[in-house]
Amino acid sequence: MTVLVRITATGMDQATYDQMAPELHPLLKKQTGFIMHVAYPIPGGFAVAEVWEGKAQQETWYNKFVTPNLPDPDAMSAEYFEIHAIGQPLDDHPENRNKPWLLAKHPANHQVSE
Repeated sequence: MTVLVRITATGMDQATYDQMAPELHPLLKKQTGFIMHVAYPIPGGFAVAEVWEGKAQQETWYNKFVTPNLPDPDAMSAEYFEIHAIGQPLDDHPENRNKPWLLAKHPANHQVSE
């Protein structure tokens, strides 16, 4: 079951996220089941939303790589939602060649039409 996980970090700011991201993003891209990642500020903290092929894959990643790098793991909360559909740009579309924010592409099972 494909899931969206929304993680909120009370008290975390963008600078803390930016400090952790360079080390974690390359590892994240290689994780089995990883589809996409977004990060954004929220009132009183920072949030991350990720899409994974399965909840267990996300939990394994999070516990192994993210938790040890958190300043306050107890300030984190996670919510999981089953995904019905995902739309992504085509990998070979010329406009997508120089977009650094595209961390990863889902390899299959979600078709995109032109």
